[in-house]
Parts: sequence; C-alpha cells; structure tokens
Amino acid sequence: MKIKLLIISMGIFTLIYTPSTNQIHSSEPLIIGDNPVDEVFEIDSKTDFYHTGGIMVTGRGVLLVKGTLYQTGNVYITGNGTLRVDGGTFHLAGNDTNIYVDKNGCCTLRNNAVLHYVQEYVGQHNIIGADNAQITFRNSWVNCDGSIEFVHLANNAYFEAVDTTYTDWTTWYLHNETKLLLENVNYAGDIVLYDSPTLTFINTTMVMPWLYFGEGAVINYTFPTEEPVTTVIDSNHPDISGVPWKLTMVNCQHVAWGVNPYPHSDVTIRDSQLTMAMFRFAGEGAFNLQGIMRNNSYYQDDTIPVKDRHFRLINTSVRFWKVDVIDNFYLNADSIIFSEMVLKDNGKAHLTNSICEGQTIHLGAQDNSFVYFERGEVWSYVSVWGNAVMVLSDSIVDWEKGKFIYQKSNIAHGNSRLYCLNSVLKSKPKRMTVL
Repeated sequence: MKIKLLIISMGIFTLIYTPSTNQIHSSEPLIIGDNPVDEVFEIDSKTDFYHTGGIMVTGRGVLLVKGTLYQTGNVYITGNGTLRVDGGTFHLAGNDTNIYVDKNGCCTLRNNAVLHYVQEYVGQHNIIGADNAQITFRNSWVNCDGSIEFVHLANNAYFEAVDTTYTDWTTWYLHNETKLLLENVNYAGDIVLYDSPTLTFINTTMVMPWLYFGEGAVINYTFPTEEPVTTVIDSNHPDISGVPWKLTMVNCQHVAWGVNPYPHSDVTIRDSQLTMAMFRFAGEGAFNLQGIMRNNSYYQDDTIPVKDRHFRLINTSVRFWKVDVIDNFYLNADSIIFSEMVLKDNGKAHLTNSICEGQTIHLGAQDNSFVYFERGEVWSYVSVWGNAVMVLSDSIVDWEKGKFIYQKSNIAHGNSRLYCLNSVLKSKPKRMTVL
C-alpha cells in the first residue's frame, strides 16, 4: 500500500490500521516536504486515512488524496507546498479548524473531488488564502452540512472554481489585489470585497456582491435588472469613480446587488432593487439611529443622516440591511429591522425594540466589542467571539422564526461572555472552548 511505504520513510508516525479495510489512524503531527523537500504523501483510492492534529505541506511537498482523508485539525499549505484532492474526499472536522494556503502554496480539487466540512456552527471552518496562494477547484463538490463556508483571500491570493457544485452557501471576503474566478458554479454566494480585487463570474448563479465604495469613491448608479446579467463595473464606467476594483459578469442568473458605502464616500443609487445594503459605523464617532434602516423598505428619495459619508437612495428598495459597528464607534439604535449585525474591534452598540431577521446571518460580536440588545428579537442565533461581551435583555432568540437556518446553537466562544437577562432563547446558550 503506497501510504504505508511513504509513512515508514518519514519515520515519525505511530500508526494503527486494519489492512483488510485499508484504514489508517494517526494522531502525530504530519509534515510533508521538509525532508526531502519534494516528498509526496499519497492516500491511494483504497485507503481511508484518519488524522487528528495539524498537517503542514511545505517545500515542494505534495499531499495527494485519491482516497479519503478524515482530518481533525488545521491544514497548512505553505512555501510551495501542494494539497491535491484528485477524485478523493476530504472531510474537515474539529472546532475552529481551517485550511491555510500561503507563500505560493497550492490547493487543488479536481476530477469529482469532494471537500466536506463536518460542521455544526457558522465559522467552524474556513479557507484562508494569502501571499500568492493558488486555490483551484475543477469539476468538484463542496458540502457544508447545511451551514456556511467562509473563504478569506488577501495579498495576491487567487481562487478559481470551474464546473463546481456547492451544496450550501459560501461567503467570500476579498482584500488587497486578490482575484476570484467562478465559472459554471451553481451558488456563488456572498461576495464581500475591499481594496482592489478582480472578480469574474461566468455562467454562474446566485451571485451576491457587496460592492465596496471606499474613501473618495463617487457613485451615481442604476443597477441592471434584466437577466441574465452581462456587465462590467469599475471606474471606467461614466457614473463611477474612485473605485480600485473590477467586477465582470457574463451570463449570470439570480444576481443580488448589494452596496457597502464607507466613510468619506459619495454614493447615490437610483431606480434600483438592492438586495443588501451594508452600513458600517466606523471610526471614533457616535450616532443615534432611529428606524430608517428597516428590511423590505422603499426609499423615494432618502439620504442616511450621517456626517461622515453621503448615501442617498432614489426610487430604490432595500431588501436586507446589514448594520455593523467597528473600530471605536458607539451606536445607539431604536426600532431598526436588519438582517445581521456584527460588532468588531472596540465597537459598542445599544439596540432597543429592534429585530435581527437573520438573513445574513445573525447578531454577533468579536474582538473587544460590546453590545446590549434590549426588548428585541433575533430570528436566527447569536454568537460571541474573542473577548467580546453580549447582553440580551428582555429579548427573544428563536431560529424557527427565520427563513434561513444556518445554525441553531447560541455560542460564546473562547474568552467571550454572553449574558441572557429575562430573555427567551430557543436553544440554550453554550460555551465553546477554543483549543
């Protein structure tokens, strides 16, 4: 058996396996490509390899999966290392375990390969690509157990998915000069972008871009409504300036337009049907928000009454509002209806008489943020990460009220705190220890 010979040559494993079923179990760290640098570790088509602990592929090493890999732990593909799932199946399990690809590392799925996230909560697993990472999925499948996949790309990372089927939703975060190409993909998902990425979608369905308009951007734009959509959006458009990114769509169906106007931008959207409007309260300021951000609203001619940017909606509807609080901002909000709110950094918020309908996805807090949610409802779930604090007072958290169910548990991760005062939660809160 190929894998047996390779493991013996490495000399660092204690393995237990049953030859009749070709099952191999290991709990030792697996490092491929350190000695020798061109080492190939192959899991052949007749082998199920169960591994607990970290995997690192480096040098010119290759982890080749033709059979089945059951991995509980992080996977690091770095320094010209390669993970290649060629017709095999890769199950990723564990709490907060990720696939990291950086420093010219390559991750490839092809020939009906399957990537399966063994997943109970949103954010349990991520693909994180940076520093010239190359990630390519071709003729493959991605399964998230009914939850959501997160993909984070930065620093010239490249992700290409062609003829790939996603059984569940994906949320993409693109930073810096990254590139994303999706062709013949059934669910593109949420595309959240910053800085200057290049995005191309061809013959792809359910594309939901959150278009970033940063400092200095000037927009006076009407989004296309006819489908299929074939368009290019960048600063070469006569109604758009100050935008460093480029989005190209060719023959795409079910396109859901979204905008993300940042401080010091000037954005006017007219005669459009926005699926999403993300509004991030950022910086050092404070604001009292009363009602204007409400899901499923029509705006004949309204300007959001803030001082740090100009955001005007003319004859435009907004299906979902996503309202975030970041940096050191303090938001006091009453009677708003939103799809999601996430607090980051040292952001603080006090919300009263408000509803999080949970379309995208929840009420959450991370880093060192603080949120006090009073006399409100969450129609999905709540989660707290890092050192953040969330207080629910006289409120309801019930995932059965929502239409999009990605997670049923309410979790305080790591050192975070979740206080529930005189509130009703469909699922009892639980603590998740981060190892």
